[in-house]
Amino acid sequence: MFHLSENLPVLFDGDRAVTGVVNAWIRLEAGQKHPLPFRGRITTESDHTAWLFEDETASVRVILHAGGDDAVRTAGLIVDAALVRDMSLVHHYPSLNARCAVGLDIAPPNEKTAMFSSSIGNYWTLPSTPKTLGDIPDGTQTLLWQPQSGDYYYAAALVGDDYKAVMAGGNAEKLNDLSIEPSGNIAVLYLTTGVAGLTTCQSPALIIAAGAKPFALPQATLESGFKLIGKPYLSKEERGYPEVFKYLGWCSWDAFHMYVSHDKMMAKAEEFRTKDLPVRWMLFDDMWAEVKGNDSPRGMHSRTLYAFEADPVRFPQGLKGAIADLKNTYGMKIGMWHPTTGYWSGIDPEGPIAAELGNNLIFTGSGRLMPDLKDGKAIAFYDAFHRFLKDCGTDFVKIDNQSYLRQWLRHMMPIGQAAYALHQAIEDTVDKYYDGALINCMGMATENFWNRPRSVVSRCSDDFHPEDRAWFRKHIMQCSYNSYTQGCLYVADWDMWWTDDSQSSKNSVLRAMSGGPVYISDKLGRSVREVIMPIVLADGRILRCDQATVPTADCLLVDHEVSGRPFKVWNRIGNCGVLAAFNLDGEEKAVSGTVSTDDLPFADAEEYVLWDWHARRATRLKKGEKHPITLDGYDDFCLYLVLPIKNGFAPIGLLEKYMAPAAVEALTNTTFRLKEGGLLGFVSDNPPKAVVVDGKPVSFTASDGYYTAVCGEPSNPVTVSVEY
Repeated sequence: MFHLSENLPVLFDGDRAVTGVVNAWIRLEAGQKHPLPFRGRITTESDHTAWLFEDETASVRVILHAGGDDAVRTAGLIVDAALVRDMSLVHHYPSLNARCAVGLDIAPPNEKTAMFSSSIGNYWTLPSTPKTLGDIPDGTQTLLWQPQSGDYYYAAALVGDDYKAVMAGGNAEKLNDLSIEPSGNIAVLYLTTGVAGLTTCQSPALIIAAGAKPFALPQATLESGFKLIGKPYLSKEERGYPEVFKYLGWCSWDAFHMYVSHDKMMAKAEEFRTKDLPVRWMLFDDMWAEVKGNDSPRGMHSRTLYAFEADPVRFPQGLKGAIADLKNTYGMKIGMWHPTTGYWSGIDPEGPIAAELGNNLIFTGSGRLMPDLKDGKAIAFYDAFHRFLKDCGTDFVKIDNQSYLRQWLRHMMPIGQAAYALHQAIEDTVDKYYDGALINCMGMATENFWNRPRSVVSRCSDDFHPEDRAWFRKHIMQCSYNSYTQGCLYVADWDMWWTDDSQSSKNSVLRAMSGGPVYISDKLGRSVREVIMPIVLADGRILRCDQATVPTADCLLVDHEVSGRPFKVWNRIGNCGVLAAFNLDGEEKAVSGTVSTDDLPFADAEEYVLWDWHARRATRLKKGEKHPITLDGYDDFCLYLVLPIKNGFAPIGLLEKYMAPAAVEALTNTTFRLKEGGLLGFVSDNPPKAVVVDGKPVSFTASDGYYTAVCGEPSNPVTVSVEY
């Protein structure tokens, strides 16, 4: 159980010293950092323990809420700070600093520690493997570490109504901007609000979870974090997965960019029909709307939203006419993209939106017009926008630019209040018009993570880069680590991709095992059916995994550019495992390692089939047995299905599909239903006498220890029985 030392500001987990506070301080609006001396451990009114740092001018209490059980222990920290005398007597600005109000300088544990951090840029979080605590980037939101001996520890920064907590290393370059001076192997936990004039700071700051199983820790911080914040917790399962995202989609952005039009959308839908590609929804992405401003691609982000209607030149029949054509001719579901702010630079003050909804809009300090998040006013804008889109025939929305709040609303509204108001307004109207069908995008900051009330899908990477081998290495790291930190609450969206890209095979495998939506963005005429079909059934349904795809435990804390080992990710389909391995070496040297049932935390059977999807090879593995692999370069990768053997039998599933077991619904050990017909693979200790499909025997073949049989046509589900 976590507890606070009495005589020193040191946090203990049992008898292990986890971390210590070197200094506690406040920073005033004028910029002065004011350290406070440690006074000892106290008991708060709610019977929680706290450290007290205090002098005659200010006080900081760090309150511990210990919890958890034998498997996972948790420590929740609340920071309660206040100016306790009239600071105007000694300073011209007697209030806490808006950018950095209160902070703790934190010392690392004495023993050697491996770690990874996830830090926010403007909109996306990026993983890193810092060498020391002092090297974690400014903006760190989560931190996983493991001492040389002992359990894993995972810390997640929290967001309250007025303040959000941020972690940074003492060596972080941006710390000079905060007038903070720690250096070396020291981290800083500081609280920021975005508004001036506050003299108190009472806010949840940090959740730490500890245990032997690293994949249990994000969920533990999630549940304890919502309790500490005081907001309702709705699990990923309770949020529900929108039906439309269970099917293959396509997005206009990488195909048409700024020049999306009615005719081009129709031409792409016709390509899908001609090629028999089961794309079931299309997303009108950026630049469909009527916007004003710089017409060049470089000036796109300076434009403002003039009206809700589509651009009249590229959509001469209006948005409603374009959508009606796509629905009536091709049966498509339709999604619409828009930023939280109307468009990238807000709403046009001279347009009809401003004229109609002006009382619900507000100018920022930089002169941009946007929805007013105070007093529930913003909901009028989102209701009008989503009502218009729904009347045009749309089925869902993708809402971008969500982590804009820190930049746009600086000095206007506390960050926690702004984020809660934004997501409440968005989701109330999305629920009203689209039954919750929403893709959240550019919103990985903690203020967004902790304040979405009901939505479930969230982008976990920055934008797709076609034909960029180096980008793929960044992409897989970003998506898999972000799935580790945020996939406990949200379904991770790994973004659109091209099927004719040189990286298409790797991208298709990752999308197939991601557990989230799958949508392509090929240019006109360039969609490749052979790349898409291993992911989906004939009707466009995605064969999905059960959870988010994350790094294996032996990869979590490793710098894969220099480790010499493959980077491995895993997921599950029921009691079957999915493993993929990639070469991410910084110099593209060969890497070697192993795959094993130990890579799958849930694996508990005694014997497994390791199915090498690309080599079409079945290997028997005992529990814990390691299978060697070598990957020569970036284009060399492996996909494995790990299938438990029960009573000498294991169905692999539909061999044409990456997630083959997801096509199987077991009825008995050797009788099962396939979601559609196709080439079935299975492993059997004993030669079968017959394979019966919907009551009729079919031929089967044996090859290298496994069996195959063609079971019906892809258009229909079938029932299969293997008889002995």
